[in-house]
Amino acid sequence: LATYNPSIVLSSKTWQRGTPAMRKLGMKVYESDPNSVAAVSAETRNIGKLLGRTRAANDLANRIAGDVAAAKRNIRSRPRVLAALDQDQ
Repeated sequence: LATYNPSIVLSSKTWQRGTPAMRKLGMKVYESDPNSVAAVSAETRNIGKLLGRTRAANDLANRIAGDVAAAKRNIRSRPRVLAALDQDQ
C-alpha cells in the first residue's frame, strides 16, 4: 500500500489496527463502515466532502436514496437479514 503513495485511504473499522501505521507513513485514512442501508447515502456525502466532490456525491446519494425508496415500495413484509462477512480472507 505504501508504494502506491495514496493521498487518502478509504478503510473500515474492521481494519482499524492498520490505521496508525498508515498515518505514521503520512497517509490520510478515513474509516467508513455504514451499518444500514439508510447510512449509505450519508456516508456517500461524507466521502464526497472529503474528496472535494460534494456536488457529485450529493447527486449520487440522492440517486441511492431514490433507488432504495423505489425498492421499498409495495413491500408488505420485511425479512430480517444477516450478512456475515469473513474477515480472514
